[in-house]
Amino acid sequence: AVDSCVDLADAYNIKVITISLGWSDPTEDPDCRPFGYGSETDVINNAYDAGLFIDGSSGNDSSSEGVKWPACTRGVTSVGSTAKNDSVSWFTNRGTNLDLLAPGGYSGGTGFNCPDQDRICSTYLNSQIAGLSGTSMAAPHFTGAAALLLKADPTMTPAQVYSVLTETAKDLGVTGFD
Repeated sequence: AVDSCVDLADAYNIKVITISLGWSDPTEDPDCRPFGYGSETDVINNAYDAGLFIDGSSGNDSSSEGVKWPACTRGVTSVGSTAKNDSVSWFTNRGTNLDLLAPGGYSGGTGFNCPDQDRICSTYLNSQIAGLSGTSMAAPHFTGAAALLLKADPTMTPAQVYSVLTETAKDLGVTGFD
């Protein structure tokens, strides 16, 4: 799917991708290529090199040993989750390669009570609204922010978008960017 975004970027004005999945053990390896995902990693890095900003969820394993693939990939800005009061959600994978944090809920799992102070309200199956928690709920916040930045200045590179996002993020006192 990522390679299709690259192929169709000009025709559909695609500039931003969010990847909300996580495979592999958490890692801080800057060239993470879990067994069997080398070609997929290349596709993601090629999309970044082609000028697409990509963010991805860090994973929900409560690991302090890094983020999961594909968020650990060079071309992806990894996003963890915060809960109410800007505390880091207990389930967020973190490490030196966690780039940013955004609201993603606190309680984990799915609930159908929205609004729910412990979850993010989202569309769900069969036209329902559900309260969800996880780094997959956090990553789209930066997809939207990146899209707004690129709307204001379409000449920005993914590295420039990353710089603006990380330099303007609120510091929550956690090591690295928040």
